[in-house]
Amino acid sequence: MIFSLYQLNTWLFDGRTMDNYLGTIIDQVLIFATMLSVGFISYKSGLIDDKTVDGTGRVVTRILLPFLIFSAITGAGSMSVVAAQLPFFLCILLAQAGQIAIGRLTGRLMGLKGDTLNVHSVTMGFSNNGFIGYPLLLALFPDGGALAVAVYSLADGVLAWTVVPYMLDTDENKKIEPKRLLTPVTIAMLLGFLLLILKAGTENIVMQTIKNAGATSKYFALLYIGADIARKSLAVLKKRPVIFASVFIKLIVMPLVVYSVFSLLPFLTDLQVRMMAVIAMTPSLLAVSVLANEYGSDSEYASLTVLMTSIACLFTMPLIIWIISSL
Repeated sequence: MIFSLYQLNTWLFDGRTMDNYLGTIIDQVLIFATMLSVGFISYKSGLIDDKTVDGTGRVVTRILLPFLIFSAITGAGSMSVVAAQLPFFLCILLAQAGQIAIGRLTGRLMGLKGDTLNVHSVTMGFSNNGFIGYPLLLALFPDGGALAVAVYSLADGVLAWTVVPYMLDTDENKKIEPKRLLTPVTIAMLLGFLLLILKAGTENIVMQTIKNAGATSKYFALLYIGADIARKSLAVLKKRPVIFASVFIKLIVMPLVVYSVFSLLPFLTDLQVRMMAVIAMTPSLLAVSVLANEYGSDSEYASLTVLMTSIACLFTMPLIIWIISSL
C-alpha cells in the first residue's frame, strides 16, 4: 500500500504543475500509512501489548494533544486575530450541526434505530480532529493552520464534548455533566486563550519544548490507531455490512457537501472553506467508540465505523482533495 501511494505521488507530480494541496495530502497519507503499519505490525508481532497501546492513547490524549492545541492557540497571533474569526467559528458549528442532521437522515434511510441511530449520527458529524485533523491542517496550511486549530478547538469544546456524550447516553434522565468538560484538552485550550488575552511572551525554551512535543502527537496517535486496528476483529463486519455505507457517507459525502455549501458564503475565504472540507474528510471521532461503551450505547457500531473510516481515509483523502482542487 505504501509503495502504491509512493508511485501515485511520483506519477502525479514528477515534472508536472499540480495543486499543492494534493501533493501535500499524498505526502501526509504516506506518513499515515507508514505509522499505521508500524503500529499494526508492532502489535501483531508482540513488540507491544494491550497495556502499551492503551498507555500510548492516554499519553496522546492527556499530554501530546493538549500541547499541540495549546501551541496552536498561543501561536495564533493575538486574541483580536482569533476574535476576527467569529464568522468562521459559527460556520464550523453550523457545519457540525449539519453533518449530525445528515447523519440522522441517512441513518433513518439505512433503517437504523435507537442507540445505533444516535451513534451513526455522531460518527458522521464529528471527525478525529485531535489525532488526524489538526496535524493535517498544520501540514496543509502552514500559514493559517495554527489559527484554524485555535478556532476548531474552541468549536470542539462547545459541541464535541457536550453533544456527543448527550447523544450517546442511554439514561432516560440524561444530562450534560459540567465536570466532564474539564479535560486536559479543554484546560490546554483555556490556558492558551488566557495567554493570548494577557499577551504573554511565547518565545522561550519552555514554549518551544511544548510546541515540539505537541508536534509528535500525530506520530504517536497513528501508532496507537494502527495497533488498535490490529487488536480488533473485522469478522463482525459480515454481520453489519451497513458500516460500508457509513464509511462512504463520512469520507466522501460529508466533505463534498461541506465544501459545496460553504463555498457559496461570501464572507468565508476559499482557504477557510478548504480547511472545513479537510476536517470533514478525516475519520470519525475516535472518542465515540470509548464513550459509546461507557454510556451503554452501540459500541460495536461505533468501533467499526471508527476503524473502517481510519483505514479507508488513506484512499479517500487524496480523492477528495483532487475533486476539490478541480472545482
